[in-house]
Amino acid sequence: MVAISLLNWNGLELTTRCLQGLIKHHIPADIFVLDNGSDQDESVKLKQVFGDIKHINIERSDINLGFTGGNNHNINKLSNKYDYILLLNQDTIIDTDFVTPLVQYLEQHPKTAVTGPVVYNEDSTIQSAGASISLWTGKVRSHKTLPTQPTPVDCIVGNCFMMRTQAIKEIGQLTEKYFAYYEEADWCLQAKQHGWNCVVVPMAKLTHAKANNFRTYFIARNMVWFMKKFASPLQLSYFFCYYFTIFFLERLKKGSHLADLIRASQAGWLQHL
Repeated sequence: MVAISLLNWNGLELTTRCLQGLIKHHIPADIFVLDNGSDQDESVKLKQVFGDIKHINIERSDINLGFTGGNNHNINKLSNKYDYILLLNQDTIIDTDFVTPLVQYLEQHPKTAVTGPVVYNEDSTIQSAGASISLWTGKVRSHKTLPTQPTPVDCIVGNCFMMRTQAIKEIGQLTEKYFAYYEEADWCLQAKQHGWNCVVVPMAKLTHAKANNFRTYFIARNMVWFMKKFASPLQLSYFFCYYFTIFFLERLKKGSHLADLIRASQAGWLQHL
């Protein structure tokens, strides 16, 4: 049995479109929607449209729990009732049954902790076919080439992240302090340390209308926390130099504000997970 954890945050139209796609394509899963502290209580309108559908559950959190806390809220409720829990972003576009191939792979490979589909942009280019993690630079780089068969990867990207509940019970839930970004990389590395695999399944396909919120601060802060947790002393020394030179320059060129980067670096280096 599969449960889908779907967080809505100021995204009524996106979440509505996602739910309509899940219904239209008869996705074999129960769906648990959490309005995650939206400025207005969007659960009311979602219930008006979807509240009478038996396999869709909608509730509200008055505060934004983040990607980590919101999904952990659902994981707490669901991990003893379902074999698999799929974390799904509100801005994904459902145009086929992507769940069945993921479940089939997990059923056939009991040492796989998490699977994900190949994620496409709206122009049909590949956004992510899993990702690689560098413990020198802290970068999580999405693979852009379509694999010909299910392929082990360092990390499944969190916009569609199907977790085996048996693995959750062994590894633990998402690390809530991240709030958003790097939580999936953290969980995947923990899974691999426990002897599990993380696999992208190309037979499963999904479209993601990418929209980045909070990007600068959370990425810059969480990257440091992630590296302090997993990198060796030598890798962390290299990363320290890389972070305050190349990474800062990259983010500034992309339009990030220096004040946000400084604030994030202070939180990352001076605080701990």
